[in-house]
Amino acid sequence: RLLEMPDPQTLMPAQIALSALNLHDGNPEEAKSLVSGIIDSPGKASPQLVGMAKLIKSKAFMDEDNPEEALKILTSMISENSLPPKIMSMARLGAAEAEISLEKKGKVNEAEKGTGEDRLLNFIETQPDSPFLPEAFKILHTTKAFADARAYEKLQEWAKGEQPNRTPYALAMMARLMIEREEASQLPEIFTRMGQKFSVHKIARDTQYLILQYRYDHKLLEEAEKRLNQLPEDAAKTIFMKGGLHYAKGDFWKAGESYDKAFEDLSFTKGNME
Repeated sequence: RLLEMPDPQTLMPAQIALSALNLHDGNPEEAKSLVSGIIDSPGKASPQLVGMAKLIKSKAFMDEDNPEEALKILTSMISENSLPPKIMSMARLGAAEAEISLEKKGKVNEAEKGTGEDRLLNFIETQPDSPFLPEAFKILHTTKAFADARAYEKLQEWAKGEQPNRTPYALAMMARLMIEREEASQLPEIFTRMGQKFSVHKIARDTQYLILQYRYDHKLLEEAEKRLNQLPEDAAKTIFMKGGLHYAKGDFWKAGESYDKAFEDLSFTKGNME
């Protein structure tokens, strides 16, 4: 019904929202159709809306495995100086992903190889407090860029640092890669650093839980219990992980009790927030 309204100030945000929903649902062609009107009428839309529309269109092309067209849109955006900073950051990350995709397809010349990876590494290096840092790490991970020695060495450098935002994300990525590669020797050190140095960071606890689950899966229960005892006892996720430990030990009764308690705590918290 919103799309039937003539007022552009109401219609265009609705088109953006609906196009994003179509992308999520796997309908890139419909997403492109919805934002085309915004892109073709820049005078009627704010730079923010036009930028978002272009980002959605570029993502739709990526979903269609057409990084060439995506990169054309994104490089054009980057050349503009009027884009809001957040939109510009997203365009730079999108361009890097498109460049990496083109390289994997063998569609770049020798001089252009590594451009996308360089763009992401530079973004992480120069903007350590950016809210888009997780996305930069995610792209490097999903494109398997950390298989390259240069990128992995940079990741190790960041993980050894003390930067309050970049270091926790680097440690989290190190832990994920070690688990994927079955190279677990440094996981206890990462667990401890996350707890001692970066416990207030949102990624820290999730990384500790990830390491614990790895210990459970590999029946390293004594080490897992030792690490579990270092976490806040009253946190619902910690209680849930205790249930996992009991389950791994074969004590299904205690596991059930822990799971029930964790879900009760989560329900209580949710009720208080509503």
